[in-house]
Amino acid sequence: MDKIRIPAIVLSQKDKQLYLFKMKSSLLGKISYVTPRSEDNPAELQRVVNIPRAKEIGKWLKEESSLLPNAVVIDLKKDVQIEDTGIPGQVAIPDPDKHDDCKIAYILDGQHRVRGFDYSDGIEFDLAVVAVHNMSESVRAKLFIDINSKQIKVDERLLLDLMAGTRILESDDERIYEVIKGLDSEPSSALHGKIQFLPEQKNKWLKNTAIMSLLKPHLGNGGCIYTKTTAQKIEIMNAYFNAVREVFPNEWNDQKNHVLTKSVGFEILLGIFGCIKNRCDLYEGKALNKISFTNQIAFLKDKSVLLRLKDKSTISIDLNWTSNSMGQFSNKQWIREIIKELLNMLNQ
Repeated sequence: MDKIRIPAIVLSQKDKQLYLFKMKSSLLGKISYVTPRSEDNPAELQRVVNIPRAKEIGKWLKEESSLLPNAVVIDLKKDVQIEDTGIPGQVAIPDPDKHDDCKIAYILDGQHRVRGFDYSDGIEFDLAVVAVHNMSESVRAKLFIDINSKQIKVDERLLLDLMAGTRILESDDERIYEVIKGLDSEPSSALHGKIQFLPEQKNKWLKNTAIMSLLKPHLGNGGCIYTKTTAQKIEIMNAYFNAVREVFPNEWNDQKNHVLTKSVGFEILLGIFGCIKNRCDLYEGKALNKISFTNQIAFLKDKSVLLRLKDKSTISIDLNWTSNSMGQFSNKQWIREIIKELLNMLNQ
């Protein structure tokens, strides 16, 4: 029988042996398989392959800086031979180009990485592979569970900060992140020292990832202040938040009893930023400074918004930012409704 022989390093862990070797992505794609867990296959382990995710990985593989250093984990069928021919742990697999039944490696971890090469326009990698051999169903299941439950996902705040620090964010996002850093570091900023960049930082108001998503519609491509320089964007957003603090000083400084400086407050404030900016263009001679923002934000002072309930009745809530009044309307749906009502008021 035609075989491909692959030298492997033997890893002994308790009473089990694992085999570490490299394999071309194209070969691994030919010999590997998964049987998705379903009603018809209730004992199987894997989820159905997510084609959009595989395509996204394939697109990423074509980027110049892409690397896949982490190992794909497989379980080799019992008819795969582990040979001892002077090379401990040599793995002998049927040549998939010469045999019909070539699916001999069940993927325990990494199916989307492997399938990503189906959409990489021919790009191939040498992949690190860790294999177990002919494991019982119970051991294979435990290994799958351990792999997928014991790993701790890297915190999104840390990832964003690392990406910014290593200059691998898209240029648009890189500039927005510079604005976020500026708002946090500028002593005159109302957000000075209030943005959380790392998970261990305490007593912060807003995650870097959260403010990134809230600022992007305004500062990113097509946003209302996209054409401004990074320094101008910092100055404008600094003026905006300082104006909010000027109009609502007690609400800004009392987070215990108010939601203005909690996530719901920032979502609303940045949900209406474009409209406030337009009012400054109309009524403040296009000035985007603290005075002009204060004048326009003051329009919301002592206002109330009318919200429509599921039973089609309405309820009026004062825009006083108190936890008692507005805190009960802090889910995404109500926030969208509040923003919509405020935009209607501001556009009148």
